[in-house]
Order: sequence, then structure tokens, then C-alpha cells
Amino acid sequence: MDVRSYLNNKGFEFKEVTRPSGPNAVMICPFCEGGKSHEESFAVNLDTGAYNCARKNHCGKSGSFYQLQKDLGDNPQKDLFYKPKLVTVKKFIEPKISQVLLSQQNKKYLIGRGLTEKIIADFKLINGQKDEICFPYYKGGKLVNIKHRTREKHFWQEQGAEPCFYNRDSVKSGEPLIITEGEIDCITLVQYGFSNIVSIPCGVNDFRWVENEWDLIDQFKNIYICMDSDSAGQKAAESMVVRFGRWRCSNVIFPFKDANECLQQNITLDRMKESFRNAQEFPPSTLKNAGQFFEEVLDMFEHPENYRGVNTGFPGLDHFIQGWRKGEITVWSGRNGSGKSTILNQVCLSLASQKLKTCIASLELRPPRYLKWMVCQATGKDKPTPEEVVKTFAWLSQYVLILNSTQETSQLEIFDAFEYAARRNGVEFFIVDSLMRINLPGADKDKYEAQKEFMNRVCDFSKNFDCHCHIVAHPRKGGSDSDRLDKVDISGSGDITNLADNVLIMWRPDEDEKKENDPDGILYVKKNREFGEDGGVRLYFDKKSKRFRCIDQHITYYLNDEDIPF
Repeated sequence: MDVRSYLNNKGFEFKEVTRPSGPNAVMICPFCEGGKSHEESFAVNLDTGAYNCARKNHCGKSGSFYQLQKDLGDNPQKDLFYKPKLVTVKKFIEPKISQVLLSQQNKKYLIGRGLTEKIIADFKLINGQKDEICFPYYKGGKLVNIKHRTREKHFWQEQGAEPCFYNRDSVKSGEPLIITEGEIDCITLVQYGFSNIVSIPCGVNDFRWVENEWDLIDQFKNIYICMDSDSAGQKAAESMVVRFGRWRCSNVIFPFKDANECLQQNITLDRMKESFRNAQEFPPSTLKNAGQFFEEVLDMFEHPENYRGVNTGFPGLDHFIQGWRKGEITVWSGRNGSGKSTILNQVCLSLASQKLKTCIASLELRPPRYLKWMVCQATGKDKPTPEEVVKTFAWLSQYVLILNSTQETSQLEIFDAFEYAARRNGVEFFIVDSLMRINLPGADKDKYEAQKEFMNRVCDFSKNFDCHCHIVAHPRKGGSDSDRLDKVDISGSGDITNLADNVLIMWRPDEDEKKENDPDGILYVKKNREFGEDGGVRLYFDKKSKRFRCIDQHITYYLNDEDIPF
């Protein structure tokens, strides 16, 4: 069974396209947003089985055919493995040309577009059998292709001919290369007096010529791209830049849509030269000059209060990290029974009191047990009355969503639910308790790499949806429950803490070793990327209400009396 048959057997609907890498099946990504994407961003090479999703901010998955079968839940079959094909040099058909002079109608048409009889003769434009204009393509002095164009703007090329630049034999590597969208634009710029000009042979969505012209393109340190100023032309320009390298490309925008229209509108040579002088670079969207951030940095100094996050509910913790900021990740850890889930519940209650929504993936406790603990904390009672439970739930239901799953849950399921909650319900805070209960793709092969990919995806999610994500990560096995931990004691990849903005570790002393004035627990700030200050928050625990509070500091769970559910 080959790759094509495998995809058909899986029930995928795809269309086949030819790319420089060979035949590809293009379809909706089965991994993006839990398979609910509507974009045909997913491509599978039908020769090799290698796959790739172009939606980098959502999925960006790629890999071999072996990995594709695993990711789709199959056991890779030996008879599906890719067998390399012999690389063959593609042979092109050499076109034949009959030297037929341009008809008077075609010559009149070209002169009407501003071209002179001399330039028409210099470019050896001739007539076709259907009274179309023929543009001969030469490569190394040899005719390799012919572009046909009717006056009504219908185009075609010689079947099987080599796709390459028009006017390529005139270029010299010492000067910048100018690339236009059409042959007439190329001829127009030559008539203006510019040199080293070529035109792409196909439409703006066809890049078969790049592979054939790469050796020529690679000679130039400066390339001026003169695509039409409409959306299709500018999209093609961006595609070229990705292939050629942004560092050497400049985007030329003429006073009118293209060079020939400028000629017809009597735009002067000086104005055309000015368009080249004003050509814009194609810098990566993420690359900025430091000065572009001046006003924001100045504002940070003048108004630091604007850069605080949402109150954590613990004044001592706010002292260090200045609240929960959007677009960040906080990793929580601590020994078994240290209280990390308990204190996270209080964080959730504090957010609800500020009318902010939280989505919780409590994968180690069933939702009823988890919420029972939260009701006790909200009411401050270990045995609230039924009326108090009803009122508390009426309040919590406005601000808390929870995943109904205590089994090992797939990464796709987590992000599918989180994205829905962010988009549909306006949730801004997310809790995963805990990381070890998530089934990560590829973890059986490389657990650390899988955890790194997960954390990177959490980073993207928190920034794309302007939210704050809390991740509980268990410590490594061994040692006593009363041992004080550090970042290196968190189980798994070092990227769990490397990619986090804050790392908080909960510690509770052993009751047998606890002294009279010792706290019931300390919440250690082990990483604080925004402000850099580490330290510990001393906590007292009230067994009846199941609440932690900062020692010597009053903690309020509700901002206003009307927020109290009873």
C-alpha cells in the first residue's frame, strides 16, 4: 500500500498538487484544533509520506511517514515505508518557432501600450498561429520556451517547455536583478533605460521556475521585486522573498499598478527611478528597531502600576510577581500533600471575585471532589449548609469551567477545550493539574522533547489568546515530603521551567519537625522573569476553611460585599 492508498483508507479528502518536492496531497489538517480547522494547510508528499502543517501558530506539526502513522493512531506498517526513488533529471521539450512578423493589429496593440517599434524589434516579438503575440524565451542563446498572449489577455506556454525567466540572457551578476510580473513590464523597463530585468514566466501562483533559475538568482546580492501593486501581486512578492531571502530583496511600488501602466500614463524616468530609490525592504514581522519600543519603555518607568497583573489573592505573592499578567505561564510544583492544588483553588476563587473566568483541567480529581473542596474554601466552612452550597454554585457557575476527565487526556483535547473556552466563553485563566496526566505525542520516543513541544504550544496559546496559564508539574521521585525543592527538582524536561515566566514551589514542614513559630507552609518564588525578585511567602493554613493566608497579612477573597455568594 502506498501513501495515496493509506490516505484514502483513512477517509481523508485531499487534492493533489505538484510542488518542487514532488506530488503532494493537500487537505485540512487532522491535528489543528482537534481536527476542526477549515483551512487546507496540511500537505503530505505522495512519494515520501513526509507531512507538514503550514499553520505554525496553531499546529505546525511535521515529520516522516512513520511518524504520521503513529500520530494518526496506527501501528506503522513495514509495507508502507518509503522506498526512495532514483532521482532523474527532468527533460524539457524544445519548442519550435516560425519567424512570422507581428500582425498590424498586434503591433498597433503594443504601440498603444506605449512600446516603440524599435523595442518590439529588439525583443524579437513575433506572431502566433492564432494571431497572438509570441514572446520567445532564450537560455544561453537557446530557445527554451515561448509565451503566447492574445490581445484579450489569454496566456499559454509551450507544453513541456522549460519554465525560466524571460530576458534572462541579458542580465549581468554585477548589478541588482529586477524581476517583473509580465513580459510587457520587463520590456517597458528596458525601454525606460533600466537594465538587468527579467520577468517570471507563469502566473503569480506558479513557482516552478524557481528551481530552474536558482543558480542565476543565487548570484545576486540585491533583488528588486516589481510585482503588480494589487493583492495577488503583493502576495506573490512575499512568496518570492521567503524563497530568495529577505536580506537581499526590496519591494518596488510604482505610481500605477505596474511598469507598463506607468508608461501609458506618461510617468517620467525620474519618477520611475524614485520608485526604486524608495523601494521597501521585507524585514521579518518580528524584527524591530529598539527605538520603536521607546514610548512603551518610558511608560513602564513613569506608570509601573499599568504593568501589574491581576491580583493573585495573596499580598505576599503580589509583592514578588506583581500579579498574574496576560500572555504568561506559571509553573507550580511541590511534594505530595504540600497544598499546591489547594492554593490554586484559592487563586481561582480570587479571580472569580474579580469577575474573571478560569477553565480548570483537573486531571487527577473528579470534578465533584475538586469543586467540593472549592465550596469549602469559598464558604469558609468544612460543612456548609445546602443553601450555602446552592448559592456558592450559582456564583461559581458564572466564572469556573472544568474539564470532566480524570483519565490521561490527549494534548489535542486539552487545547481544543481551552480554545473553545477562550473564544466562546471569554476565559482568560487556565489551569492544568497536572502535566503528567497529559498524553503527549512522541513521548514514548522522547519524553523531554514532547514536553518541550507542549510548553511551546502553551506559550503560543497564552499569547495568541492573551491569557495566563497555570501548569502543575510534579517533582522528581525520591526524598522526603518535607524536603525543600528547587527548579531542578521538577520532574521532566528543563524546558518546563525554562519556558515558564514564573515558577512557584509549595513547601509544608513535617508536623513532627515543626516548631512553634514555624509557618504551615511557604510558597517559594523560584523564577520571576518580569521583575527578577525571588523569595518565599510564609503561609498559615486554616483546617476548617481549608484556606491558606499570608502570615501577618490580611487576605480578602472578595473585592466587594455584593460579590459574596451568600
